[in-house]
Amino acid sequence: SLNFVKKSEVARVCQEKHSQLGFQMHDDISIINHMIERVSADAEFRKRQSILGRLATVLMALGMLNLIKKFPNFLPYMKLAFRKTNGL
Repeated sequence: SLNFVKKSEVARVCQEKHSQLGFQMHDDISIINHMIERVSADAEFRKRQSILGRLATVLMALGMLNLIKKFPNFLPYMKLAFRKTNGL
């Protein structure tokens, strides 16, 4: 089966269990740059991601791509990094 996890759910578990797990979550928004570059360069990917592709193309034309980075929780992609914070 496939389980789709929301970023907010992962963040909540990390916050609740921080003392037990010993790591913190970091939302690495560099994935947004990669996705925008891919939408620009890869026609097949742009076709599969039609809504995202159109939005990215319009924002790119308007010079507003940084707007996407202000709302990373609304994107269908995420890149999360976990950092160890204590000696557990």
